Amino acid sequence: MTIRFVPLDPEPLYPPDPGAILTAMQDACYIASGRKLNDFGAASPVTALYEGHLFAVLELLCYANKLPSAMSLEFLKIAGIQRRLGAAATVILTFTLTAPLGTPFYLSAGYAVSDSTNTYNFLTDENLVIPPGTISGEVLASAEQLGTVYNLPAYTITNLSETRAFLLSVINREAASGGLDEETREEAVSRGFAALRRRGLISADDYEQESQAILGAGSVARAIGQIAADRVNYEKGAVHIFCLNNDGSQLSEGQRNELQTALQKKSPIGVGVYVSTINLVPLEIYTIAALLPGSNPEIIAAEIYRQVREYLAPGKLPLGETIKLKEIEYVVRSSGVAYVQSVSSHVNDEVSYADIPLPYKYSAAKLYDLTVELTLNGQTFSYSWGAGV
Repeated sequence: MTIRFVPLDPEPLYPPDPGAILTAMQDACYIASGRKLNDFGAASPVTALYEGHLFAVLELLCYANKLPSAMSLEFLKIAGIQRRLGAAATVILTFTLTAPLGTPFYLSAGYAVSDSTNTYNFLTDENLVIPPGTISGEVLASAEQLGTVYNLPAYTITNLSETRAFLLSVINREAASGGLDEETREEAVSRGFAALRRRGLISADDYEQESQAILGAGSVARAIGQIAADRVNYEKGAVHIFCLNNDGSQLSEGQRNELQTALQKKSPIGVGVYVSTINLVPLEIYTIAALLPGSNPEIIAAEIYRQVREYLAPGKLPLGETIKLKEIEYVVRSSGVAYVQSVSSHVNDEVSYADIPLPYKYSAAKLYDLTVELTLNGQTFSYSWGAGV
């Protein structure tokens, strides 16, 4: 037996047709006056008086409708729930010199760099010291402003703000991550009541929801019990959270430490909490399909790419689950083709038609390369999305 539920809908406090109230007032006046007051035109004093009364009543009802929301916000304030203003993305920057020096090279904290378009600025968090005889050094930097737009891809932060003697270039070899947008009031209220419903972290769902609340909407969090910090050994009473940022990037060390501390504070005594990044397994997929007559191959190929990428998005499938090529074939077939001839994967430059097992129970697939061949009346149309789509 399947039990279904629907949300509770309160009775509306605001009338659907305020004009009907004015008409009812005029009718009551007409009857009560023995039909002597019968002028209810726009210039009538009675109409003006009743319209004023109706306005006051509707204003009161408008504020009455806002009362539940206002009380909810006051309750959340008392419970300590606050609206998140966002977070700044962080990134490891590599500075390179023109040549190794005989003395240390110093770059003070707060040095600004930006992406190739000079749109997004980052400031170094600490002083950079490149020792003598070394040509490069790394330093942590934070975005100038908050938001997910600063989660820039790797190799995009390339501009130096000021020229310095012997300083040649800057680059980010990994993507910037950790940037979060400001919460709306509705998002904060929803998160607050979800936190109150949890009343502490007990189940795997509790840990996953709390982690996603901290990392932001769109992030991925999966809890696996009894896995130690090394992700290999068994530890009784432990819970290990595997996460990704909302842009699909890995968590920085600072994010992992912050999340682990926050979860540990809400966990029962004796429970060990660990946080790691989901292990991403890149997949190279090759598919051949036949087009329906009249189909636009470019549009069909783009739809195949969209659906396969969405199907394989980390977090959509259970962690550690074997990737079944037949299911990918079904996804391709539902993209508007006549039939699918084959779906294969490329492993170590060899074609395989076998399902793809993931190495760990905390692994997730990530579409790295997709090649689509579409055939119609002897013609073949090839499309490819690669290098980490």
